[in-house]
Amino acid sequence: MSEVFLGRTEEQEKFTEILRRILDTEDSKYYIFLLQGTGGIGKTSLLRKLREIVEEKFPNQFNTLFLDWEDRRNQNDALKVGHDRIEPTTVLEEIYKYFCEQGWQEYLSDYLKNRRFWEAAENRIVEALEEPNLEDSIVQELHPLGVYGILELLRETKANEEEEEFTLAEGFLNKHLSDEELEICLEPNDRLARCLGKGVAAIAKEKPLVVFFDTYEIVDRPECDYTLREVISSAKEPIVWVIAGRTDLKKTGLRDPAAREALQSMLSDENQDADVIAIAIRLLGDYDNALAIQSLVKYLNHEDRYVREAAARELGRMTKYEVARAKVLKEAHEFLIQVMRNNYISDVREAARNALLELHDQIKFGEKQLLSNREFKKVERALWTELNNLSQADRDKLDLQKTWELLKGEKDKTVSEIENDNSENLLSYLQYPVQEIRERSIELLGDRKYQGATDILVDLLDRPNEDPDVRAAAAISIGKIGLINENTFKVLYRALNSETEKDRYVRSSAAIALSKLSPTKATVEALNKAVRQDVISNVRNAAKKSLETIGDSATDSALTNLAKTYLKKMNLDIKTLLDADREDDDPVKTLGNHQDADKRAVAALNLGKRGDSAVLGLLLARLKEEDDRIVRQAIIDAIGKIRASQKELDDLGIIDTLIDRWRNDPISDVRTAVEFAMKEIYKSTRSATIHKALKRYSQYFKDKNQKDKYDNFFKDYPLSQKTSFR
Repeated sequence: MSEVFLGRTEEQEKFTEILRRILDTEDSKYYIFLLQGTGGIGKTSLLRKLREIVEEKFPNQFNTLFLDWEDRRNQNDALKVGHDRIEPTTVLEEIYKYFCEQGWQEYLSDYLKNRRFWEAAENRIVEALEEPNLEDSIVQELHPLGVYGILELLRETKANEEEEEFTLAEGFLNKHLSDEELEICLEPNDRLARCLGKGVAAIAKEKPLVVFFDTYEIVDRPECDYTLREVISSAKEPIVWVIAGRTDLKKTGLRDPAAREALQSMLSDENQDADVIAIAIRLLGDYDNALAIQSLVKYLNHEDRYVREAAARELGRMTKYEVARAKVLKEAHEFLIQVMRNNYISDVREAARNALLELHDQIKFGEKQLLSNREFKKVERALWTELNNLSQADRDKLDLQKTWELLKGEKDKTVSEIENDNSENLLSYLQYPVQEIRERSIELLGDRKYQGATDILVDLLDRPNEDPDVRAAAAISIGKIGLINENTFKVLYRALNSETEKDRYVRSSAAIALSKLSPTKATVEALNKAVRQDVISNVRNAAKKSLETIGDSATDSALTNLAKTYLKKMNLDIKTLLDADREDDDPVKTLGNHQDADKRAVAALNLGKRGDSAVLGLLLARLKEEDDRIVRQAIIDAIGKIRASQKELDDLGIIDTLIDRWRNDPISDVRTAVEFAMKEIYKSTRSATIHKALKRYSQYFKDKNQKDKYDNFFKDYPLSQKTSFR
């Protein structure tokens, strides 16, 4: 049981009372006096006065120790590295040495024994990491993290011991350490702190002890403070701890700073392996302030999708810490919104959306002073546009109801108030400086099918600097009104084209609008191109639905048939629809330069059926420059069927290219095609690189049945069996 006392005038009386209580009642409690304040207010003077009370009023009844951390820093370079770089083990060692200087080293032998035991164990890991030809592929991959990074990986992954990284890292460490050595390496601070605390308790058992710490702000970083508290809580004897410092001690940290530093160094290496970066980001996310928010923001734009996903996820987790919440809102919200809207990988978009939801919830229920913040309103509005992708529980938390309180001159005006205005007045609101007013006015003009607004709405849609939500609303309303001319189609086509329009909401809204206007052949062609080439599934789905509408309702039979033909060709599995069984006289030439994407896809499939490895180079070159997703699927399908030796695959870099496509191709169907192709190649080559990739990425599956299928696959095709040709 501990008691903490704060104050500046009654300390002497309270302190004296506690000393008497300890002597009179054989009280076994420990007590903590915290003397907090800025420099120069007399904390050191009070500390020395309390020491005088012990020595003058209770002579020879207490052992005392007075440790000034400023003096210790002047004597030890390990304390001169800067406040945020001092390690908890350094603090423990200083306390140990100071007790030894008082002649109490015999009480602290268990601490010394465990410290040496820990140091020897970590040295053994370092030596093992330097051994050549490490067998564990995951350890090879994490080798740059060093001993601290690997130990931190094991600490963090214990929550899910089925993860491959945990299994392999644990196997590596178990190979070189005993169970006891591994235990102390995983939690050195806690174990050494407990040993030191028990030694201090042994000293206090013979005679009550008073420990004074002055200028504690030198070593009060959360990790060090937590470790000292572990010493205090382990010394369950009559001890009074008097601690003077400049900061309050409400927060403690639970992580090893050496591990944090090792992980952070990985993130500073621009050439670092993407998997290492993703894992380092994930581990560092468990530190309150371990990773600068700007660093995470930078990784939101990393070329690898798993790095982007990890960065978005950890930004969301950082919002759980009060000290980081406002900073995430200020520095990261814009970037998270853009990732949520426009990243071409759905899992990354989902991670960003969840981060924004976490930020929204933490602010709404924990940081209410930020509710009126402009950035918070922007986050809330961005989440509103994602309603279709949110659970009902998350929808309920967004209580906007589109009733934003806005100002116009001296009069308060809400979005709901403009709903009763006539259409002429709504047109005037299209120039209103507040986005929400413009957006709602556009929606109302569309609902009323007000034809006088068409040209203005087309102009709004065609403004690249206009708010994208306003432009998306304009596209939808253009479709609702239905009044068209040549310029209307031209602007909608530009808005649908991913080469000219970067916002996916605008593109999907343009696709929806086109389904409501009398179609032309150009409309069908534009929608077909979006389905086959757009990198965002939401846009592809909207374009596909619009094609289906045209195929079902167009009055022009030629357009109906064209739309239906394109829809059929979108399913590569039904190869007859691509005329794949018809042999091409020169598929090499067709694949290389034919303008018709369908014919390129057929040529690739035919080359795959022939099985000649001589065309692998051509297929690979075409894959790297192909923008049509069905052709990419066909090429990957062909690569998976062609006979090739491991040497041919390695010389061309086929496997590395496939792995990159599996990770980063924007189209999920293409990524799925890569998965099947790599499994086919692995069956006969038993490529260690493919094995590692398949093992690693099967761990990302959320569905246990998918993981089980992979487990069975590796049982049927173990890595140890070698074949050279398929």
